[in-house]
Amino acid sequence: MIMKDSDLRAWAGKKIGLAEWESHLAEFITNWFSDTGFIEVNTSGSTGLPKVIRHSKSAMMQSATMTCDFFKLEPGMNALLCMSTRNIAGMMMVVRSFVRQLNLIPVPPDGRPLKSLPISASIDFCAMVPAQLYNSIVNEPDRNRLSCIRNLIIGGAPVSHRLSEMIKELNCNVWLTFGMTETMSHIALRKLNGSDASDYFEVLEGVEISSGEEGNLIVKVPFIGDELIVTNDLVEIVAPGKFRWLGRKDHVIISGGFKIFPEVVEQTIAPVVEKFIGEMTGGIINSATDSTLRFFIAPMPDDKLGEIPVLVIEGDFSDDQKQHAEKLLTELLSSIVKKHEIPRRFFFMPRFIETPTHKIIRSATVKRLLSAEH
Repeated sequence: MIMKDSDLRAWAGKKIGLAEWESHLAEFITNWFSDTGFIEVNTSGSTGLPKVIRHSKSAMMQSATMTCDFFKLEPGMNALLCMSTRNIAGMMMVVRSFVRQLNLIPVPPDGRPLKSLPISASIDFCAMVPAQLYNSIVNEPDRNRLSCIRNLIIGGAPVSHRLSEMIKELNCNVWLTFGMTETMSHIALRKLNGSDASDYFEVLEGVEISSGEEGNLIVKVPFIGDELIVTNDLVEIVAPGKFRWLGRKDHVIISGGFKIFPEVVEQTIAPVVEKFIGEMTGGIINSATDSTLRFFIAPMPDDKLGEIPVLVIEGDFSDDQKQHAEKLLTELLSSIVKKHEIPRRFFFMPRFIETPTHKIIRSATVKRLLSAEH
């Protein structure tokens, strides 16, 4: 169904015979048009305890306007809503439709959001999480529907090497977002495909960035006021308004005096790890997710070095497969990363601990691994 502003308000007011995801959407629309001047949003909890943040509706509208201006969205254009409005990403899609008078097309926020979309549909703007995009690419009918989307933004979780390579082959424009619940939505974008693909994020107009003493990103957002948002994201500012993301400050590993950035190492080793595991399992990874292989580099205590880097891989593997992987991956990775970055141990878990929005909670996952050893 395609709904305009007035259609959405009338539909939300009925609240009869709705699916759960539709009830969440109706609830948000009702709250949006209430007399309350703010919306309460839950943080993901991927890097700390979940908390509730209040965003003013005025600030949310200004954020929506920045995005609409960047993508040159005009009244009457079509926006696909395929994310839950229990989370800020889904909420902001609805706000953008109100602010720019877009036609909103709500579909169930599941793993294959395009499965019910007509082939002839024309979508000017859409937001997905990586798993949704991956599933849309590997299912051929859905892949064909991707060509109907003009601009697609993805966020909420890292993009794997395999998915990055798939994105390069798509006709639609795909952008990786950078933002946090505190900024309401993305404050920077990185193009992933096409002739203008980039390794850097570029901030939206009006956003100012700098870095702290430890290299962490500091953001000033116009609609939040003069308050500076000091993040735990380590960045390299390559030019005014442009930066390369290095990883999270709380993920950094100090091993024998060397500083290791796990996310940077993960990007380097991803092609090798994904290829090796794929060949070892005959392409059947048995990952607990419905997307591609997931893994990460994490620290573990060590009496001599303080901490050592370990490689944690998600999936169901036999003992023989684990031993084979540990031996050969150590050899393969030793030729592409620095000596102190080579994983000293390997762990395999059927399923990572994650947030309701499928972000990996690294600290909790490692804690479970450690407790299993004792």
